[in-house]
Amino acid sequence: MLYPSNNLLNPNHKIKVVVVGCGGTGSRVLVELSAFSKNLVEMGQLGFEIHVFDPDTVEQHNIGRQQFYQCDLHKSKSDVLASRINRSYGDDIVSYPIYCDEKELIDINPDIIITCVDNVRFRKRLNKILLKCQSKNLIWIDTGNDKNSGQVIMSMYQHNEKITPNCVDLFPDMVDQKSAPSCSTKEALKKQSFNINKFIANFTIQFLNNIFIDFQIPYTQLYFNLTSLKIKTK
Repeated sequence: MLYPSNNLLNPNHKIKVVVVGCGGTGSRVLVELSAFSKNLVEMGQLGFEIHVFDPDTVEQHNIGRQQFYQCDLHKSKSDVLASRINRSYGDDIVSYPIYCDEKELIDINPDIIITCVDNVRFRKRLNKILLKCQSKNLIWIDTGNDKNSGQVIMSMYQHNEKITPNCVDLFPDMVDQKSAPSCSTKEALKKQSFNINKFIANFTIQFLNNIFIDFQIPYTQLYFNLTSLKIKTK
């Protein structure tokens, strides 16, 4: 059993959370993350300061599978979500409609990074960047999936050293899938289950619930399969 660091449980500022990616998983994570932060504030905690990165704009096939509507077409994904959630929860999410890189992360100096991307190159680059970000404690939660299964991996850093493995350590041979992007809802659903992103988003928030509500970390790796309805944690 692991336990959260004092700077997470007794901060003198809002916990800085960076979300990278506003697609199927990221758009749902962002909505639930803001709602979770609202509940933390109601419990007397300071809640989250949320920063979200995504350079993409909303396309037709995103509507219905991601947290976007017809009126969002051709608009920035991160701007749309940040504006809508801020109005709904009175939050102050900061949107960056750009690629997330080293400069932005060092400037923000986050406590928690949640990656909801399908880009292996970015994960490997982030693996190197995180050791430069700060001397305080840091958590990286990475999400990933294929059609009917997925995983959420939490890596913990203390004083610029990893104390639990991250997704790059656990899957050193992972590579980007060379396939054309989905240009229709039908094609997208052939590649992944309609419900897969909802499960990943909920499991991601459960990791944060373990930290900020239960004050313990019973596992840092979660794997699930929607076909067999099995969940495994480590």
